[in-house]
Amino acid sequence: MLTALTLALCAAHTSVHAPEPVATPDALKQSDVRVVLQANETHFVATNTSFDIAVLVFGSEELGVLSTLRLAPGGTVTFGHAGDDEADVWVEVVCISPTRIDSGAHQVSDIIDEGGALWIVQNNATLESYCGSKNDQEDGVRRTEPTGDLVLHVPGGPGPRPKGDTPPVIGGGPLPVV
Repeated sequence: MLTALTLALCAAHTSVHAPEPVATPDALKQSDVRVVLQANETHFVATNTSFDIAVLVFGSEELGVLSTLRLAPGGTVTFGHAGDDEADVWVEVVCISPTRIDSGAHQVSDIIDEGGALWIVQNNATLESYCGSKNDQEDGVRRTEPTGDLVLHVPGGPGPRPKGDTPPVIGGGPLPVV
């Protein structure tokens, strides 16, 4: 009984610290905001503000891709974290509308340091990232570049296979019994 009560109290305590939803800054109101990423010292929140599927790709520079999450149109997901591991965690947003485009990877710690929010905006066939800036009082956001890449950039899809990258052709008869 005590364990269940302790878990319930801990869950209630940690949920209080999740970032509140942020309004779209005036500078981005006319933009095609696809995904909003928010982070603080204890939580990470992602909201898909578009009508298309978004995929969150989590990983690190050392290990590459560790996990992916499909985020439905209008969906929100919240994760708790230990608070000291965000420096190593990267997140990349992949949007599928109608072709695949990605944001490049951003460190969760950078999102926290830059004001706690990152807006992923589609601009033609690319995704751009804007962060809430503590230093920019004029419009509250500034363009930011990704830290690196977790997802291989392949413009327009996978394309044709290289010559010789096909299974061997075995004569017209049945395959041999092994």
